[in-house]
Amino acid sequence: MPTAIIYAWGGDELIKAHFKNALMLVGLLVLLLGLLWLIHHDRQRAVDLDH
Repeated sequence: MPTAIIYAWGGDELIKAHFKNALMLVGLLVLLLGLLWLIHHDRQRAVDLDH
């Protein structure tokens, strides 16, 4: 669901030529991907410490 919302909102912004809002969306997406990467590595480290 969140992916569909981001895709729809981003496409709408690009069609309307609101590049500032589209750039903000890209920044938000990069932050979310960074957070997912950080959570993945933290959980992997926790699993490695348990073994």
